[in-house]
Amino acid sequence: MADDDGKLRDLAEKRLRNEITAREAYDEVYRRGLQHGNYSSPINGFVMLAGGILCYITFFAEVWHLSFFAPLFQLPTIIFPETVRYLAIILLILTFVGLVHTTYLRATKGGSGWKGESETVILVREGPYAIVRHAAVLTFSGFFTFLTVILSPYVPFNPLSVIGNILFFLACYYSCVEGDTLNMLKWGDEYRQYMKEVPRVNFVLGLWRRAKRKNKQGSEIAPSNG
Repeated sequence: MADDDGKLRDLAEKRLRNEITAREAYDEVYRRGLQHGNYSSPINGFVMLAGGILCYITFFAEVWHLSFFAPLFQLPTIIFPETVRYLAIILLILTFVGLVHTTYLRATKGGSGWKGESETVILVREGPYAIVRHAAVLTFSGFFTFLTVILSPYVPFNPLSVIGNILFFLACYYSCVEGDTLNMLKWGDEYRQYMKEVPRVNFVLGLWRRAKRKNKQGSEIAPSNG
């Protein structure tokens, strides 16, 4: 089978040599039809929106006194213990920092600048992207879930919230699948190798594989005792 360099290999090389600007690279991605919007299902967006609505519909129904939704007020609710909420606050802060950091990496290392941070022409593999392939999506979904836990004393966390969180996570996960399809077109064999080395969203597996890679690299450069 012939090598597949991907449809953006030439753009990546030009950006690395500074032969084109970030704006020119961004515009070329759109000209070639390789932007995320062309490979994202509208249904997935609706599922994500539905998940968000289910998590907060009871709260707004109570605030706005919508009698039509009165049966929702009878659903059992969970108020998470303070210890759990404090832990969720810490994790929320970490996921927010992760979102900012992944955005920064894509904007500064992805070749398309801040305007094109979601339409990169250079494959970013450092930082969180050395642990999971879709670090931004993982932190975003985590941010959403942790927020519902933190707000449980004020925003009813009921069975609809559980369903909403599941739908939201599934929509995020499917967007990662769509992203892999697009990225294989963009970077070809380079991305397929990346897929073998780094898991999609399994953070624990990603840490373990990264540690293995570092140990392997360390043993390869260690001086021989012979």
